[in-house]
Parts: sequence; structure tokens; C-alpha cells
Amino acid sequence: MTAATPDPTVSTPTDPTPTASEPTPVARRPFVTAVVLCRSGVDSLNVTLAALAAQTRRVDRIVVLDLTQGAADLGQVTRTQSGADTGLPEAELVSEPTAGPVGAAVNRLLQTLAQAPDPAAEWWWLLPDDVVPEPAALAKLVDAVRRSPSVGMAGPKVLDRNRPRLLVEVGHQLTRSGRRIAAPGRGEPDQGQYDTRTDVLAVGLPGQLVRREVLTQVGGFEPAFAGPGEALDLGWRAQLAGERVVVVPAARVLAGPETSTTETPQGPEPTVPAETMSERRAARRAARRVALTRCSPWAVPGLALWVLLSSIGSALVLLLLKRPAHAWVELADLGALVRPFSSIAARWRFRTRRRLRRRDLATLFVTSGESLRHTADRVQEALTPDRDGARAGLAAGTGIESGPVAEEAEDLNVLSASLPERVFSNAGVLATLAAGIVAAVGFRSSFRGGLLDARGTGLAGGELARVSTDASGLWHAFRDSWHGAGLGTGADSAPYLGVLATLTWLVERLPYVGEGRSPASVLLAWILVLGMPVATAAAYLAGRVVTPARWPRALVAFAWGTGGVIAAAVSHGRVTLVLAHILLPLVVAGVVRSARADGTFTAAAAAALGAAVLGAMVPPYLALVAVAAAVLVIVGPGWGRRVRGLALLVLPPALQGSLLVQLRDPVAWLGAPGALDSAGATTASWWQLLAGYPEGGSALVVALSAPVLLAGVVTLVRRPGSRGAGVAYAALTLLAAVGLGWALLARRVVVGTVLGADGVPVEATPWPGVGLQCFVLAVLGLALLGSVGMRAVLGKERWAPRRLLAGSGLLVVTASVAGVAALGGWAHFDGIVSVGFDALPAVAVEQARGPEANRMIVLSTSEAAVEYQLVAREPGEILRGLARPSGASDPGVAAAVTALVASQAGDAPGAGAQLAELGIGFVSVQGSADPEVIRTLDATAGLTRLGNTDDQTLWRVLARPSVTTPTEVVPASRARITTADGGLSGWVRVDGAHGALTASLPAGSVGRRLVLAEPREWVQHAQVHFDGALLTATSQGLPTYVLPDRAGVLTVDIPPRDPRWFAGQFALLALTVFLAVPFGNRRSRRIR
Repeated sequence: MTAATPDPTVSTPTDPTPTASEPTPVARRPFVTAVVLCRSGVDSLNVTLAALAAQTRRVDRIVVLDLTQGAADLGQVTRTQSGADTGLPEAELVSEPTAGPVGAAVNRLLQTLAQAPDPAAEWWWLLPDDVVPEPAALAKLVDAVRRSPSVGMAGPKVLDRNRPRLLVEVGHQLTRSGRRIAAPGRGEPDQGQYDTRTDVLAVGLPGQLVRREVLTQVGGFEPAFAGPGEALDLGWRAQLAGERVVVVPAARVLAGPETSTTETPQGPEPTVPAETMSERRAARRAARRVALTRCSPWAVPGLALWVLLSSIGSALVLLLLKRPAHAWVELADLGALVRPFSSIAARWRFRTRRRLRRRDLATLFVTSGESLRHTADRVQEALTPDRDGARAGLAAGTGIESGPVAEEAEDLNVLSASLPERVFSNAGVLATLAAGIVAAVGFRSSFRGGLLDARGTGLAGGELARVSTDASGLWHAFRDSWHGAGLGTGADSAPYLGVLATLTWLVERLPYVGEGRSPASVLLAWILVLGMPVATAAAYLAGRVVTPARWPRALVAFAWGTGGVIAAAVSHGRVTLVLAHILLPLVVAGVVRSARADGTFTAAAAAALGAAVLGAMVPPYLALVAVAAAVLVIVGPGWGRRVRGLALLVLPPALQGSLLVQLRDPVAWLGAPGALDSAGATTASWWQLLAGYPEGGSALVVALSAPVLLAGVVTLVRRPGSRGAGVAYAALTLLAAVGLGWALLARRVVVGTVLGADGVPVEATPWPGVGLQCFVLAVLGLALLGSVGMRAVLGKERWAPRRLLAGSGLLVVTASVAGVAALGGWAHFDGIVSVGFDALPAVAVEQARGPEANRMIVLSTSEAAVEYQLVAREPGEILRGLARPSGASDPGVAAAVTALVASQAGDAPGAGAQLAELGIGFVSVQGSADPEVIRTLDATAGLTRLGNTDDQTLWRVLARPSVTTPTEVVPASRARITTADGGLSGWVRVDGAHGALTASLPAGSVGRRLVLAEPREWVQHAQVHFDGALLTATSQGLPTYVLPDRAGVLTVDIPPRDPRWFAGQFALLALTVFLAVPFGNRRSRRIR
């Protein structure tokens, strides 16, 4: 090093050393040398020297340590900013010729700088040039060290230079394993919460006051920990050398680079650079290295193993919590293990300087209990919703309706309301309750008929068929390549079945419901009954992206949840359209949130997930979301928005899996089950569709709906308050035009045929309510946008014409929405759908769901013909869809029925056995059948009558004896075992749909066979394994497989049509759900 001003060997202390004739003072006056570590240049040095001049306790010597390698001319500054004219001692400039760590430069200065007259009283005040001490900082530090002679090092409270109310550091807090405890957390407000802290393990470098003898005693800064760990290691070694290290919260210094300011609506705010990830990682790694170096040598292996396991485990947990940046920071601890030799060398250099045992420092470490409490506090902080204030939504720049607190909190004279008061005075809760009342009134007849029975049969009628199944049945109907009622079909399954299966599984978790005969029917009934209030709540939450104002959102949400579209969907049993009515506002809100500057990938993933579910029920919505996402990808500003748009573009169709292939057919887009209408069934005129009524409505109801439509149109007259509002105006106007055009043209498009109410096929057209959903959503969205700023207008003191007009319009719209809801509820929602009645005998249902899995054949006789229907455990079509061929050939059911009803009594001795071979266990004749048919069935061998009611007469197909074990009987079952010559040997328990099973078979005769009562086409979809070996079916008759004569495990499975697609679909679904679930608030995701 080179000295630039006065000779460092000459010292002029301000206090003379006491002579022999003078009494020795009780405590020496500290001689303070301010060591300014200059790394930035002239400007920073000027600020630091000015702060030194403002100190109430002046320093005794100033040394400017130039670390710029000559990049800045500091000599002129030291001459002009120090000396007699400034009130400061003349500064000494010491230059470092080469770049290096700060600690190494201080160590060299320690060797060359002359000592004070009283070396035991010399203190060094280390001040990096980005540190600005407050005027009383040095006085507080000196007072602390004078009052306690055992203190060898003291540190101040470090605050953010740009925001002095925020804490940076109040001493170092560590666990014994070297884990840094962020107490205070970076950016935590200073409220005096740490002002009682005194003894700490170490203090930071900014403003550190250290006795020069201590620096000499411990060997200065350790070169192995140059950088973020050098101050921590110095304090730790000072403790081991017998010196106390304290923090003095009363002494305050401001640290950090000075930054520029940014104009905000609240005024100029400093642009504060956040702590970088590399800095955070380096600090963690250094703390772990210091702990490994200063702990007991015997504890190093265990501590190293703990660092390895805890860092990897913490990183994995953080990855599961969607904190990849935090996980990367945790993995920085592993870097402490890769430099063992430098740690060994540092331990060796300090071997003779330690005076205390390591366990004597136990009280300075954060205990495990305190660490757990700190972690719990951080978790609670992460889970607490952000309260940074309400955002302006799409209307940014027009004035925010309410602040970040409840409205009643704006008046400080009003006491805070209790939780029940806040809940039941919330506008969204009130709107949801009102919609629930409307739904309850509309279903009043069904409530009296047993709708509330959680183990009942639910609702049926209109587009909704009677269903008797559970989540497993719906799941297999969605997953299996061979599925459906009766003999089954190999056609593509409906995508919405997967959604209903998931919801049914959740409902089955509720007490009592899962034990019922048809949990799926209960779910469908609950969807129809609760559709209105849930749609209202969803719209209220979605409206937050437009405005935080509660009452406008509640009014618009109530109009959405009780309007003509959802009323028509509920009253006709269109379950998928009711679910779409719930999801559509949330998906639109997610798309809007993804397009905003403050959008998140969590919101984009949630919107993509909702769009995928929406598309599974109503495919056209996939196209609408794709168009919006494509626009965002093409014209969206910034890469963040474009990547979120790309996620919205790719994920929803990708989540459809192999079912996406169905959408190659244009009919699949428009002919989704539940979204069809019989040609000519809808008689709504254009003006009724314009009012939002797909099934038509009275003139009174249409007139009451006009003010809501007018409110949306009036919004377009207003000038947008911001660019975001202008884009929203254009997008909603386009959506309204597309939706209305769709509704008007739907009745002119024929997509196929459906079964009419009388069972006769009729032409099918798309239901206009799908287009009206988009139209009504756009109109209500425009109305909500128009309400922004309404509170400011209504809050004016004077009765201006504008205020009168706005208030009158609001009252008219409110009365309109309430009137429409009241008339809709009073008109009944259960005129077409009603409480279902399960006419199937309980014994037949029990055996169909049991291990026999047998079917029941239902006969309906007339003078012209006898019709039959096979009923089994597998569910049929839940919603009316397009007619399509089943693709299953008759394995002999028609012949068996003919043999039953066309023979005279006793002429068909083999009819019962033929039914048993087809897996038919019961025969039911509906209504008052022909007596001749009843006598024929009574006389048929293998049948026995169980009883009769006014609605039906029931026979059971008797079990047959086994040829290999005469003492056993074989019931009518889907799966049976025969001998090589066809003799009946036994049966196999079935545990799935369409013969799916897993069973352990004992050894049997050579050439025995497995026969399954399924159509021949079933073979192309099923897989039969015996002990893992795939079996091949014989070429004729019912599906038959030759079994080995040894004991083994038999498995019959019906895999998905495309197993790889299906696996990929669910892997992508799991990833999307993971990304969509918000873990903690946005604040907790930032590196602090």
C-alpha cells in the first residue's frame, strides 16, 4: 500500500495520555479511527465525509482506504473535505494498488497504520462509502463500549438508505448449523421490535466499531471468507477469543447505494434494487462455511451431512410449493461443502488464539425452537393475502372505488364489525344468498318430492337422463375404450364424463352420500339446484379484475347468476351448460389477468385449466379462448404476457388428450351433449334472444331485461379512461356480436339427429343458449366497466343532473335485475325436470353391482311387438346427444327374447340357460303385460317369479349346477369357466365395468376356458392376462379364452383407446393443477 497524505507513522491524538502525576481514569477515552472503505468514487466519499462531520461525537482520525485502483481521484476530496476548516482531523489517503477483498486491505492497513498513543483504547470504525451514519451513531456506539469494557466489537442498526423506515440488519442471527435467520427480514419496517437486542454472534461490516487490539488478537479478517462471510467469521472468532460482540440499536446507519426515484400515483418513490439471487446464495454459502470451520472438529462430519440433506430436502419442498428461485437459493448451501481445504487452513490459522470453549457460545445461537417459530411466522406471512391496496383493474387510471380496508374502516369513529357482521353485510354474500333463494323457490315442488334426500335418485327429465351409478361408473365410462349401457359401445366417450366423475368422487367423500344408490344422480341434482348461487359467487369474484367496488360487482353477478340463460339451462337439465355458466366468468377473468402487466403464471395456468374443463363440456369455448390467447401472443407487450398467452393457447387443447381427435369433425364442435336442441323446439324470436332468453319469455320478462342491456350499450358511449379500458370495450363488443350472431344462426344449422320426447329421431340443432352466454357475459361486463367511477358521482354533495341521472339509472337496473330473478324463480325450474324415480328392483341393482355383475332385460309388450332393453351396472348417456351406432353386434339377446315370448308354456326349456350364458340374471316385464306372456315366462325352465307390482313383474334366472363340482351352483354371471367340451364349471367374480376383473384361480382341468358375456367387438378393446401372459380369444361366439390348467392370477382389463395419450393427458393435467394452485401470496415468492 502507498500513503498519499500525512505520514502514517505520525499520530496526533486529541486526548493526551495520562501522566504519572495524574490520576488514571476509571475508563479510557476511546480513540476512534474512522476507516472509510472507498469503492465507488468521489461522490460517495463526499457523502460519507459529510456524515462524519455531522457526528455529535467527532472521530479522532480518518483514514480513507482507496479501493478503486486509481479509477477516481480521491486526493482532492480528502484535502478539501477534512482538516481544520471542516471540523474533522486531516484525512489520510491509503491506496490499494491491486483489486482484492476488503478484508485483505484492512489487514494490510492493520499492519502499517501507526497505533494511537493508548493502543488499548484505539477503536476502528469501519465505514464502506455507501454507508451514511446518522449524527448520533458514533456517540451511541462509543457509549456502549465505554459502559462495558468486555465489549470488543459493536455494530449499529442498519437501515435502508433509500427507505429509512425499512430494516436491513440488526446483528447476525444464526443457528448452530450456520443457517441464517432473517430477523429482521430484508425490507421489514422498523417499529422498534429489535431495540432490546444486545449480545449477538457477529455484526455486519457497515458501521462496525471494533477495538484494534481485537483485530490484531484474532488475526484480522480471514482470507478464506473474503466477501459476505468475512464479518460473520470475524465476530465468531472475536467471541471465541473472549470478546463480547454487541449490537447497539440506538446507533443507526443507512446503507445501500443511492438510487433514482420513480413517479407513482402516491408521489416519487425510490427505485430500490432488490438483493440479487447471487448475493443471497453467496451469503447463505458463506454462513454455512463459517459454521463448518468454527464448530468442533468432531461435529464437522455430522454437520456436513445435515447441510447436505437439509438443503436438498428444503429445495425439494420449495419446488413443490412452486418456489424455484427459493429452491435455488437453498441449494447454495451445498457450495459450503466443496472447499474443505480452505476451511481446514482457516481453522489451523486460528488454532492458538481461542480462549473460550465452543459450547460457551451456545446462548448466542438461535435455538431450534426459535428457528421453528421463525419458520412458522414466515409460513403465516406467505399464506396471508397481500394487502397492498386495491388495483384499478381494467379501468386503471380512472379512480379506485375503495381502499385496501373495509369501507366502514374509513371512518375512524366507527368500531370494527365482528366477523359474522362482515360476512353477512358483504355484497357478494348477499347476492349469493339471494340467488340461492331464487333457486329454492324455483325448485319448491322438487323439495317437497324428496330432492333433499342425499341418498335419493336426483333429478331427471329434459336433456338429463335417469342415472344410477357412482364415480367409478362414470370414470370407466370416460376412460375405457369399451363402455356404455347394455352391451356397450366402442365409440368415443364424451369428455364431460371425466369432469362429472371427478365431482362425483368429491361428493362421495361427504358422509351419507357415498352410501346411496346413485351418488352421480345426487351430484347432478345439486349442480342444477346450486348452479345459480355458485354462478353468482363466481361472477362476483371474477368481477374483481374490472373493479374492486363490491355493490356493482354484486349486482352484475346476481344478474348473471339468475338470468334467462342459466334459468333455461337449469329448467331443461343442461348440466354441462350450468357448469359452463359457473366457469365462464372465471376463465375470462383469468385471461384478462394473464394479459395484464401484473399477471402471474399461476393465473395463466388456472385460466388454462378452467378453459380445458370448459372446452370438455362446451367445445366452442376452446376456440374462443384460443383466439384470445393467439392475439395475446402476437400483439401482447412483453415476453411475460406472450408466454402466458402461449400457455393459454396450448394447454387447454392439449389437456383434452386423445379426445382432441374428435374435434376434427365439425359436428363435434356444435353437437356436444347437453348443448343440443330438437329442430323447431325453440320458438324464441330475435327480440327474446336479444334479451337473453334462449327458450323465449313473456313480454314482461323481456321488458324487465331491457335496462341491463341498455346499461351495457351506454357504457360504449363513455370515453375509456385508460388504454386497458379501451381494449376491454373492443373485446367485449366483439364477443357480444359473436355470441348474438351465434344464437340467431344456431337454429338454422342441423348437426344430426336426436331422440325426441316420444322416442322418435328428429333433427338436432345447436342450442342458442351457448351463444347467448357469451352475449350476456359481454353485456354485463360492459355494464360493470361503466360502473367504474359511479361512487364518485353519487358521492357528490350537490344534486347535479349527472348525479341524478346516475342514481336513477342504478335504481332502474337494480329493480330490473331483481324483477327478472323473482319472475324466473316463481315460474318453476322443475316443470320439465323432476325428482327421479328408480323403477329398477333393489335385488337386481344389488346383483348388477355385485360380483356376478349380471344384467336385467326389461320387456315392454304391445300388440305389435315386444321391445327389450338391457340394464346393467354401466351407466348410459347422461345427457341427450347425437344418435350414433353402437358398433356392438347382438350376441344372441334378440334370439333369447324371441324364445321367451314367442313360445307356448314349456316349449322353450333352454331359454333360461340361454339367458344365463348372456349374463342376464333377471327378466322384468313393464306395466300390465299380456297375460299370455306372463304365463309363458312362469312356465319357462330356469326362471322363477320373484313378485310383481303395478309397474312390473320380475323373474330371476336360476343358477345352474357345476359339472366339475356338482355340489356347487353357478349363477348367471358375466364371466364363467367351462370345461374343454363346454360344460359349466364355475364363475369368476367381476369387479369392474364390462367384465373387468382381477381374480386368483385355482388349478383346473386341461383345456378349461373363460367365457365372457360380452359382444364379439369387445375383444378388440379388452386385454386378458393369466399370470401376466396375454391370452388370445377364440374365433367364434362369445369372447372365449383358453386358460392354463395351473393356478394363477386372471386379469381382464379394458384400457383406454390410446393409453399413451391418456397417460400424457393426466401427467399434463397434474402439472397444470400444480401450476394453477396458488401456494402463498405473491410477496412470498420474491427473493428478499
